[in-house]
Amino acid sequence: MTPERAKEVIAPERPATGVEWLTAAEKKATSKPTVKLMTEHHEQNTIAVTATWQWVTKDGESWAGEGKQTFFFTFTDTEPYKIRDYVSSVR
Repeated sequence: MTPERAKEVIAPERPATGVEWLTAAEKKATSKPTVKLMTEHHEQNTIAVTATWQWVTKDGESWAGEGKQTFFFTFTDTEPYKIRDYVSSVR
């Protein structure tokens, strides 16, 4: 990631809420993502990646996360390539 873009990434001031996140927190679960490169996305210097996830506890319990999220990463034009920008959409 370029230093300029990294400065724009801000951690949320409050934790995520909602049933899915509260259940995961209660069970001390972590998310295990699965990502897929979206090959039908063909914009120049941009790569699209869709992520889904499983919640997993230390004792092996797991369940599917809700929805999926697609990230669109735009890269610099010269090597070493770095993420210049990104956006995401939740489904």
